[in-house]
Amino acid sequence: MSGRTFADGCGNPVLAEGLHGWGSLDGAVLARTAIGDHAAARHAARSIAVAPVTGWYLPELAVRAGERWTVGIDVRVDAGGAARVEMDWYDASGEFLSSTSGGEMLLGAGAVWTHVSAVFTAPAGAVNSHPLLRMRSAAGGAHWWATAATYRPLARAVPAGGDDGVQAAVVHGWGPVVDGDEFDYTGAPRADRWSTYDGPGHAGNGRRTPSAFSVAGGVLTNHGAADGSTGGMAFRSGRGSRHYRMEARMRLYNVGAAAGHQYHPVLLCWPDSERWPHGGEDDWAETDIGSGRMEAFIHWPGDDGSAQSCAAEQVDITRWHNYAVERAAGHVAGFIDGVEWFRFTDRRVLRIPGPMHPVVQLDCFHRRAVMQPANQDLRWFRIYAPPR
Repeated sequence: MSGRTFADGCGNPVLAEGLHGWGSLDGAVLARTAIGDHAAARHAARSIAVAPVTGWYLPELAVRAGERWTVGIDVRVDAGGAARVEMDWYDASGEFLSSTSGGEMLLGAGAVWTHVSAVFTAPAGAVNSHPLLRMRSAAGGAHWWATAATYRPLARAVPAGGDDGVQAAVVHGWGPVVDGDEFDYTGAPRADRWSTYDGPGHAGNGRRTPSAFSVAGGVLTNHGAADGSTGGMAFRSGRGSRHYRMEARMRLYNVGAAAGHQYHPVLLCWPDSERWPHGGEDDWAETDIGSGRMEAFIHWPGDDGSAQSCAAEQVDITRWHNYAVERAAGHVAGFIDGVEWFRFTDRRVLRIPGPMHPVVQLDCFHRRAVMQPANQDLRWFRIYAPPR
């Protein structure tokens, strides 16, 4: 065995002990099979799904309430499909407490291993957990393989002081800020840094208007109105790059009484070529206001705009948090308050054809509909030197 090691919480990550701790949730026959196409494992669990939707349980993990764990596993399927990781939580008496689901990741057909992962926080009273792998394909009969399960604890970072919170740039040593905006002025976003949109909204829904943006008190506000008028803007420094590091301090919240559809804020990187989907698209902090979660959708460059790697994390988006992203030669990783919550290494994610630039948007997904007024606030947006 070579490549990655597995010094983590999983007791039988690469099935060296047979199927100990692994099993089927729906009666499908699970077998241990030899493999030769994985960088770090010689065996995988394999089954033929009876129905389009199937599931396995993985080795148990002892936890304590409040602990955060990244749980992941390498998966492949012969017919294409999607997979996600879930966690079932149990108390000291073995009673079931609750279940938490990670974001679903799309999988291509064939012999490509895709790492499916999510970050989970153990709830109050939890002392044990059962990671689950949920899989779906277009029809029954799909062949599924999985191996290299990883359970990694996440350290709790503590802010050094002030109101900047815990920053990935500080925790991971990204160096000095090289560009961005501190929003330490009043009025419209600086025209030498941002190009604000003026035209139809997302997919023709609503309208993007420069007047949606305002800067005051050290905060940029992007306001979405009830009639679908909202804002979007692109950074215009000319520093577009295939590889990058950036971080933004953001909060998202509804304004006024509950009424109408939810706005959809997103921090993303868009291809300088403006060719989509061929140039890719990195939506590294995206959600619906009111959802209570943050999501990421890293679109694979190519002809299919729906082909993407996805992640999700439960978080109170109404409070200030620091969202960061790093695209390097071997990975795309996301961070919330300095803690990594997704990492994609699939070659389809990494084959970005050209430079990209950051974009801030508050999107309207509903045509001719009443929207719930909402704000997307940014305290700062910081860009760092690309990883080497």
